[in-house]
Amino acid sequence: MCRGTQEARGAPVEQSRPHSKSRVRVLSALSALALQMLLLGRASPSAALLDPLLRSRLEASGIVGSGVLGALDQQDRVRVIVAFRIPGANSGGAIDLSREAFDKPALDAAVATTTEAIIAKLPPGEFTVVGTFVSANGIVLSASPAAIDRLISDPAVLRVDGDRVIRPGLREAVPLVHLDAVHALPYTGAGVTVAVIDSGIDRNHPDLANDVASEECFCAVGGGCCPTGTDRLSGPGSAPDGRGHGTHVAGVITSDGRIAPIGGAPAAKVIAIKVLNAEGNGFVSDTAKALDWILNNAPAVTVVNVSLVSDLLTEGPCDNVDGVTMLEATAISNLRYAKVSVFAASGNDGSGTQMTEPACISSAFGVGAVWDAMVGTQSVFGCTDATRADLVACYSNTNALTAFLAPGGIMTSSYPNSLTANYIGTSQATPIAAACAAVLKEVSPELSPADIRLAMRDSRTRLVDGKNGVSLPRVDCLDAVMQVQGGTGLCPPTPRTTCHHTATHGSESLRMQDYVNSDAHDKFSWSWRSGTIVARDLGDPTRTSSYSVCLYHEAASPLVLNLFLPAGETCASKPCWTPNTQTGFKYRDRLLSPSGVSYGLFAPNDIAGRIFIKAKGVNLRAPGVHLNLPVRVQLINQEGGACFESVYSHAITNTTGQSPTAPGTFAAAND
Repeated sequence: MCRGTQEARGAPVEQSRPHSKSRVRVLSALSALALQMLLLGRASPSAALLDPLLRSRLEASGIVGSGVLGALDQQDRVRVIVAFRIPGANSGGAIDLSREAFDKPALDAAVATTTEAIIAKLPPGEFTVVGTFVSANGIVLSASPAAIDRLISDPAVLRVDGDRVIRPGLREAVPLVHLDAVHALPYTGAGVTVAVIDSGIDRNHPDLANDVASEECFCAVGGGCCPTGTDRLSGPGSAPDGRGHGTHVAGVITSDGRIAPIGGAPAAKVIAIKVLNAEGNGFVSDTAKALDWILNNAPAVTVVNVSLVSDLLTEGPCDNVDGVTMLEATAISNLRYAKVSVFAASGNDGSGTQMTEPACISSAFGVGAVWDAMVGTQSVFGCTDATRADLVACYSNTNALTAFLAPGGIMTSSYPNSLTANYIGTSQATPIAAACAAVLKEVSPELSPADIRLAMRDSRTRLVDGKNGVSLPRVDCLDAVMQVQGGTGLCPPTPRTTCHHTATHGSESLRMQDYVNSDAHDKFSWSWRSGTIVARDLGDPTRTSSYSVCLYHEAASPLVLNLFLPAGETCASKPCWTPNTQTGFKYRDRLLSPSGVSYGLFAPNDIAGRIFIKAKGVNLRAPGVHLNLPVRVQLINQEGGACFESVYSHAITNTTGQSPTAPGTFAAAND
């Protein structure tokens, strides 16, 4: 049957006065019957079965989800999401995440035209338009069997699936990820706006009263759960929190510390977007509407927190699982192209192979949970941990696609009516990661989501989840800030002075293409051979050796490329680094960017070796730049300190790009 969207519900908790102890408990979920009635719309008086011939036709189409067919056996109208093709989709209808440039006006025009065309073909009286989108490829309908029959014959329609329900899935947490040290620098998220898509906010809470920039409501459950009983409301007072979850999440991000502990980015502003009712339920389509609204109406937002889950769990990316995830994937990838980072809770199902939506969307950052301190034996979400700081929580979903781990409780934060509450869950880990991203945007406002991912994944602390053996980075915001500043972990601000450089004559080459408005399509390749690389210099990247690739033009200029390749990571469930038949290693990561990175280090014997690096979708951080000679590229082994370099004093090509389709290009080879 149709699946639902809910809070990535932190187990919490009792609301409490400041410093009072709270008993941790797990909130009960809605019964399956209640969820069905919530999703399916209105019951047919006679509960007539779907016509068998029509059922066969809908099944044969391969477009209509099984949940919709089951609902049509009991209902005369079903709430569905219709996903349709948009420009940039491949031949199978999947969204192409390597679009050369994000042409939003053209995208919006295509979405509007396609939406109107699909609606115009539907039989009158057989449907109601529940919602449309400005920039995302979907329509929300209450549709009869006749309307759905018409939809499957429309070549623009990809999928027709039932809307799902989504639900909600600090004292120790902030120091554990070194956000307290970052505050002392001082970076506190000043000038950054975070959107919190959740159950709303108590805008009068002393911890949050100075932080709420605006409020919006997209809440259609129960016929409309915005304060006026409608499904849409905007402005002050439009997102009151009848659940408490959204207030708690917002406090983790930006609490001023008057009652609850201080948040991770206390100077950041928040836009509270209500998509959940007082029972903690809402529609995935409302979350997609909120994401689409942010793209089109909230240019100040650079970080989005979605501590919500549904009952969909997938092992791989879920972008094209059905029409619901297609809609979500478009909305999130659109934000990523607009340089907005979306953080989502991985879910609390205790899976070592799967994550829930929207964390399973490839352009979102899925966040798993660790314990933030030793708090005794805790049984929560159906499993038990003997807790300690940095133990991956037994309840936390993780897999190779999980972007980060962060403390998930027991988390004390703000709660409505000037109270505090203690929650546990990936809902609480997610805003810790989002707060770190807000701080990074204060340090360097031009950072793209890919930059933020790289900086946050290079943590000194990598933890192995005992459920699956996967090594994942636990957020360390001080490390991330220092990397963005060029201090440690990635590239130093100036080139190393002691690097091997004895490449064989004619064997070095460097080529770059830097697109002005599309970091996702930048290209970089570098290769050279040397007679002095030895196997011991390579280290062992399958276990301990991490590498930085750094490009500089002129000795004291800012770096242009900062590519980090960490040891021991997994890429699409397999190790990124693999030993090669030659003495050396090869790296392959399609998750790092739309088209991935390949990287090889080879030393067949102790007197010869070669290095090659090819990357696409890595932000070169210097849009359209004309590089000033000399250009220096260095490969640094962060474990052993070995360094290899090429220096180019003249170029074959050195141009400044003027448009996304005419990139700046640099090409050079040694004499």
